[in-house]
Amino acid sequence: MAYIHKETFDITQGIGNGTIPQDFFEIDELIALPVQVLNRKGYSTISCCSGHPFGWLLNNPNAEEYEILDMTGEINIIFAEGISLPSSPELPHRFVIQEIKTGEQYKISRGFLDVNNAFKTARNILEAMEQLYEWTLKLPEYKNKQA
Repeated sequence: MAYIHKETFDITQGIGNGTIPQDFFEIDELIALPVQVLNRKGYSTISCCSGHPFGWLLNNPNAEEYEILDMTGEINIIFAEGISLPSSPELPHRFVIQEIKTGEQYKISRGFLDVNNAFKTARNILEAMEQLYEWTLKLPEYKNKQA
């Protein structure tokens, strides 16, 4: 895990003891850079997930394969209420925007789940994170950004 400062949006790595540093929030490492850019540009986010290609795997020493206990099948970023995205630049490939609350809150997401090939899923996630990061860099400053 990584941590993002709530005001500066600086990113730091986990301390290792499971404690969230004061004034930081916890975030999946792979999506930290896109979320940092979004927040610095004024597109306030409240939740996100970069996906977990290997899920939470149980290694049964008597089994031939890993048993998948849980696997997140979606990359997503949920924006704070009132945040809207511009029509340009276009969302990255296979990402969609969805309303959570009619006209008030949105999320962008992309499905990626391939339960038969965790390595292919991991590669898809990394490619999606790169595309998402490049997209965030092209976004204009949010028009109603609060100082």
